[in-house]
Amino acid sequence: MGGIAWSIQEPVEAACAKFAGHGPKFADNWQLVLQIDSDVEVGMEWGDTGRLYLCARREDLAAGRFDRCWTVMQCY
Repeated sequence: MGGIAWSIQEPVEAACAKFAGHGPKFADNWQLVLQIDSDVEVGMEWGDTGRLYLCARREDLAAGRFDRCWTVMQCY
């Protein structure tokens, strides 16, 4: 939870900024909340052994607005 995303493709924060309609310069406004890795042995596989990333804008996290989180999936 938290920390820095271990992105497979582009940086997850940049992907969130792009999907939210902002440019890559707004990537610093996003923070990783939770990263979920694939684990084939327990039946969780996202795409081709990818990861799910739950991210939110820093101001939303500070306000406790977890309902504004975004989920991004990246895979190999």
